[in-house]
Amino acid sequence: MKEEWKGQLRISTNYTHSVVTALGIKEGHRVLDVGCGPGYHSAVAHVLGAEVHAIDLNKKNVETAKKLIMHLNELKEAKKLELPGDPAKIQKIILNAMKNEPPKKLPERAHIYHGDAAELDRHISDKDEYFDVALVIDVLHLVNMQRGPKGIMKVLKQVHKKLKPGGKLVAFNFEPGIQNYINKILERWGYQRIGLSEHGITEHDKLALKHVWIKPKV
Repeated sequence: MKEEWKGQLRISTNYTHSVVTALGIKEGHRVLDVGCGPGYHSAVAHVLGAEVHAIDLNKKNVETAKKLIMHLNELKEAKKLELPGDPAKIQKIILNAMKNEPPKKLPERAHIYHGDAAELDRHISDKDEYFDVALVIDVLHLVNMQRGPKGIMKVLKQVHKKLKPGGKLVAFNFEPGIQNYINKILERWGYQRIGLSEHGITEHDKLALKHVWIKPKV
């Protein structure tokens, strides 16, 4: 990504747990989170019982995502976990998690990688048609800044390869030009957009859930 993004921590308080819960993620599901940021979606999916694989280019984001997964797991074990619908509360949860030391070992079924979304195969090389759900939310504009449209295509091809037939893909970007490009690619590949925006809590949730796609089974 461009230099100005390196070393910066992106704490998104625009999304809530509803992006994950609307997808029906539960015990036994496998979730891929590309450009995971501080890891809130991944952490929520994990405490709901999913096996999570997340990747981000920003080292601070990766460290925070690891801390957040541990923090939510501790809250769950202590029976103090409450998935908030208020972005301000989510920010507080993330900031509290950041105070912790980085975990030496992640919980079972949690995998966080530091790397470029366009080089996904380097980190997850043996997981073709493995994931039930893939999240590609607010990251492809950054890929475009560095690699252009070919970079976006490269990311989507790798995600497509790793998603199970019939799996769900949330592919959303707030830049209309990027979103239109994503839509054209997925339509060309036979994906069907179902849209689950009515389940979103915030406007960002609703926009992301408007772009839920189903991978064709054939």
